[in-house]
Amino acid sequence: MPAMNDRRVPPAPSSARVWLTLLLCWVVGINLRTVILGVPPVLPLIQHDLRLSNTLIGLLSSLPVLCMGVLAIPAARLAARLGGRVAVALGLGLLAAGAFLRAVPATALAVFGFTLVLSIGITIAQTTLPVLVRQWFPERIGLASAVYSNGLVIGETLAVAVTGPVFLRGFGADAWPATFLLWSLPVALVLGCWLVFAPPAPPLGFAAAPTASASAPGEIPATGVRAETPLPAWHLGLLLGSGSL
Repeated sequence: MPAMNDRRVPPAPSSARVWLTLLLCWVVGINLRTVILGVPPVLPLIQHDLRLSNTLIGLLSSLPVLCMGVLAIPAARLAARLGGRVAVALGLGLLAAGAFLRAVPATALAVFGFTLVLSIGITIAQTTLPVLVRQWFPERIGLASAVYSNGLVIGETLAVAVTGPVFLRGFGADAWPATFLLWSLPVALVLGCWLVFAPPAPPLGFAAAPTASASAPGEIPATGVRAETPLPAWHLGLLLGSGSL
């Protein structure tokens, strides 16, 4: 067996890989907002075409936020079971599918049903990604969190700025289903990039205690995650859910 002091900490990721991962977190943040914030500019058109009451149109606009509040803790538990990388991929997949399918029949049932699907996807990805940021960038948590949060803000601004003046002007005032389709395409692209470029991560919500064969005293564990008791995933879910509520 090799001597204990022969073990080495795995090499740090290259600068290009770090910036690529930060960019990936940023574009994921953008797409967690464009799909839902692209709806308010076309709400009057949806209400007119689908003959929805004021109560139903209010429910449609608030459904994603309600899901983020109510389902945050279950989403955190699911992420802890699946792993962060897989959980974000699942969330982006549900988001892309829901955003696309709610526009295909363009009926009230499809709009509400698939809005619920994409809202669940947003909840899973949004609850998981801050934990991944903490694991991927243990020495740059502030920077990485700021990049991800900036993506959320950019997504909110971009959706409102582009949907009305660009999409509706280009496709016509009655083409609100086309805006749903157009906002779903970047999500599918980001999902593909996530599956290819997202780095691996240790399990969420817990970390194994170090052993004599795993690391010597004073060494960094091979996972790069502290060996102390980490923040359980459901704590983060409670925090984010409370904010949404």
